[in-house]
Amino acid sequence: MKYKAWLTINVLLCIILLSRCGTSYYYAEFIHPAKVYVPSDVYRLGIVNRSVDSMDEAVIFTNGIPFDAIRGLPLKAVDKTLEELMKNNEVLSRYEMVPFTVPSRFVGGSSFMTDELSTMQVDSICRTLGIDGFAAIEGAEVSIKTNGSVEVVTVTDDFGSMMRVPEFSNESQITFSIAWRFYDNKYGVLTDTYQESYQRIFTTAAYTEKEALEKGLENLSMSQLAYLAGADYLSRIAPHWKEDYRLYYQTGSDELYRIAQNLEYDGNWEIASMKWKDQTDDVDDKVVYRSLYNLAVAAEMLGNPREAREWLLKAKLVDDTNQLKKYMATLERQILIYDVVNTQLGITE
Repeated sequence: MKYKAWLTINVLLCIILLSRCGTSYYYAEFIHPAKVYVPSDVYRLGIVNRSVDSMDEAVIFTNGIPFDAIRGLPLKAVDKTLEELMKNNEVLSRYEMVPFTVPSRFVGGSSFMTDELSTMQVDSICRTLGIDGFAAIEGAEVSIKTNGSVEVVTVTDDFGSMMRVPEFSNESQITFSIAWRFYDNKYGVLTDTYQESYQRIFTTAAYTEKEALEKGLENLSMSQLAYLAGADYLSRIAPHWKEDYRLYYQTGSDELYRIAQNLEYDGNWEIASMKWKDQTDDVDDKVVYRSLYNLAVAAEMLGNPREAREWLLKAKLVDDTNQLKKYMATLERQILIYDVVNTQLGITE
């Protein structure tokens, strides 16, 4: 309770301080580099499942005891994960992705993770398909744990009368474990081996114990977990976007306030930038500083962190605030990130 009270007080204090400074949060997506280095000329990338087939099952545990199994659910989860991987790749088009299948002898095995392919096998696959390498799901497992409870609730029958009936609640936890390997045939290396588990908890309710146990188990949606798995692995092998925020100044003069209100409405940083430039000749240093600072934010939002740094250096000549120091550190990091991302995408300036 003390921690929650401390956190609430600090959040309120932060809001008060921000309002006094006349600043506002603006949320946007910012580029981030791949977590694993893949040479930019490794472009035509195969995508394959080597983990499970239609006979593999997702085991359902009820109160810790195996209760049932859903055949084919692991394969559905893997197929959806590959679909989401390719869909997320379309944003930056880091790779030309080529989905393919391999003979059944290369799929699955007695252990969770399939044996690693040999260099000759990888080369044979890549030469046949004309690809530079491939990302393979080489391990996948889905398990469902359920716990039931019962309580008496009041419901209305078909005639509008109130009646007391038992309600059986069933909480289920789905765990999707997945393992990847990234084979780079162009440079003859195993670039990445990665394993992760994703979980989702959901509840169902029914009015018989049998219905509570069975309800929804045959049609469990794996979409959320598959989306997480696909997006997570793409972030390892390709640049990607992540949401973050920046602070900018809304107040200081009537015109600064009008610019901010228009920006909140239409999100047009180019127009806001032009209007802030007009304010840099104001007689009030506070207006000049805030306009220059906002121009730095606008430049970054428009994809030019180096230009943003130049605007911030001009703002520093007017007023060297703590907020400016924090933002300068952020910009220096973003400039490095852009350089790394450009290298990963093979972009030269």
